[in-house]
Parts: sequence; C-alpha cells; structure tokens
Amino acid sequence: MRIERKIILLWGVYLLLSFASLALPHRSLPLIALINYGLQVLLGIICVFVVIHDSSRTKPIFINFAVLFFFAIPLLVSAFVGPLLFSSVPFMSVYYHQYVNMIGVPLLLAFSVLYTAVDYVGRRLRTSHKYLLTAGIVFSIFFSLYLPYVVDPLHLYRTSDYTEYMLWNEVYDKAVEKFDREPGDQELIELFATTHPHLNSSQSEGSLRHGLKEYKPYLGGRNSTILFWQPLNINVLYVNALLIATIGLIFVIKQIRDYPHAAYVEKILQTFLVLCSFEFLHYWAYAQSSSYEIFRAVLEFGQYVTILIFLVMVYVFSMRLRFVLSALGKYYETVLATQPSLVTRYRDEIDNVVLRYFFRSKKYFGRLASVEPNHLHSTNKKEHQP
Repeated sequence: MRIERKIILLWGVYLLLSFASLALPHRSLPLIALINYGLQVLLGIICVFVVIHDSSRTKPIFINFAVLFFFAIPLLVSAFVGPLLFSSVPFMSVYYHQYVNMIGVPLLLAFSVLYTAVDYVGRRLRTSHKYLLTAGIVFSIFFSLYLPYVVDPLHLYRTSDYTEYMLWNEVYDKAVEKFDREPGDQELIELFATTHPHLNSSQSEGSLRHGLKEYKPYLGGRNSTILFWQPLNINVLYVNALLIATIGLIFVIKQIRDYPHAAYVEKILQTFLVLCSFEFLHYWAYAQSSSYEIFRAVLEFGQYVTILIFLVMVYVFSMRLRFVLSALGKYYETVLATQPSLVTRYRDEIDNVVLRYFFRSKKYFGRLASVEPNHLHSTNKKEHQP
C-alpha cells in the first residue's frame, strides 16, 4: 500500500473515532476544535512516517514533533473530563486543563522547537547531549514559570488578583440581591466597607475605588473565567515570546554562518515562527479581555487562523516526507552527514517561487537558496558534488 494511502487510512480511523466519541457525555466541543485536533494528528502521522523512512541524524527532531502533534489526543480527552471521566474527583477538570492544556502544550512546543535550535547550533554534539541540553533549558524556563502550580495544584484559586476579585464578587452579589438592580460604584464601595471591615481599615477610599475599577469588568456572569486563567495565559505568552526570539536567533546565525541543515527543517521552523507569533498575539488578547463574550470570540477566531497555519504545516511536512522517500533525498542526507562542508542548502519549490517572483538579483541566492532542486552543489568551486 502506498504511504499516502496509509496516512489517509490512519487519519480516517482517528477522525471516525473522534466523531464517534461525541456520543459520550462531554462538555461543549465546537466543530472547529475537532478540525484543529484532527490536523494536528495528521501532522503527527506524517512525522511518524518521516521518522520511519529518514536515514539522517534529524530523526529526533521529527520524533519530538510527532509527540507534540499527537498531544492533540489528550486535548480532545479534556472535553470528557468531568462529564464522563473522573466525575467524582473534585477540581479534576481544573487540574486536567491546567496541567495538560495550559502547561503540557507549551512545554512540548518549547522542547520541540528548542531541540531543533540546539541541533542546528550544536550539530557536532551527540543526540543524548542535545536532549540533555534542551531538557536543561526547558526545565529552567518552566521551573521559573510553573513551580507554584506544581507545588500547589490549586494555586490559581490563591493568586492575589483572584482572591481580591472574589471579595468584590461577594459584595457585588449581595448588592444585586439588596438593591435588585445593577449597583453603583459608591454603593459597592460602601457595602465592601461594611462586609469586610478588617480589610477596609487598612485601605483608603481611593484604594478601594481603584480596586473596584480593576475588578468591576469581571463581576457577574462568566467573566471571572478570564481572570482565573489569566496567570497561565500570560505564562504561555512568555513561552511563545521566547520561542520567537529563539527561532529569530537561528535565522540570524544562518545568515552569518550559513551552516547546511536537513532539507525543509528551515521551512518547518518558519512555520513555527508564524505559529508562535500568532499564539503570542492570541494569548495577549486573552490577557486583555474583560468580557467572556470577547474571550470566546478571540478563541474562535484563533482556531480559524491556527487551522490555516496547520494546513501550511501539513504541506511543508509532506514535502519533507516526499524528500526522504526520494533517491535524491537519501543521497543528499548521506552527503550532509558525511561531508557537510561540501554541501549547500537544498533548494525546494517554495524557494523557487520566492526567488522567481520576489527577487531579481542573484546576490540573494547564497543565503535564501543555493541550488536547483535536482542538484547538489559544492560550496567549493574546485570540488564537484553531483
């Protein structure tokens, strides 16, 4: 059976099972989210076939990407935690979303991207040393960002912002019950002073008014959801900012040193640069939202853009698979592993389109793309590399 048919068959089985699972009790799961998870699983399947047929030293890169993309399956399972799974465990849905969705995803994303960067910069290192170095970097980042959530699983309930918000929300609920209408600011401040006299004694009216101004947008309805998850949303924003800087640094190093690398890995990094940049904006919008309706609108819009990025990734990863299956690809990767100084970067169809329509001068070719798709070319003109 052709590899393309195997991929489609495996993906079809996953889609069938995922849609069939909706017959079980679950929380609301939009179709757009199912498509998002489905594309990630497709990318994971493609990565598995790349690993199987790749004879180069870049296998670990695609193993990492496969783990990252297959993590969409635990993300799908999160919709069933509570209504179906672990329904008797208090706070289980919070634990699951916190550790899987909000910590697991950025952890794997950071590991896969940073390993690719380490592989390029430290290409002479052993694979085990690359993994240790990457794990050390990722651990140090996540230790500083997520230690409170590991030590205290309910840390989100104990953050200063959420604790103070709950005090104001208690006062707001009492005011609505008392006045049977939307209370005014002065009424809330006076009721806060009466309800929490021990806190009022240590705060001036100005500080109370400032606190009300800060938390009032979240009072009532489901707006508290935004404030509750805000610390983790900000952490994800920081992780994506770090990955954007890392990928940007790799491209700067490429411009300076122009080390040869496995074909299409650079294109893959470019797609992750776009993904991380969008995720940065996405989570920044989360952090700025004060309305649950706006929060949901940002979430839905983000799903559409992410799907578009994943579609581009499917194309790029498919090109890598097609390349490793070809005789040219096997030869290129062999020469790259044995005599990397004699090989320039592989030039693919995307390079050709960019060079044909956006660049007229040949001075750009040295860094953007070096050779025709059906040739390997030596960096030393006295050497001949077919």
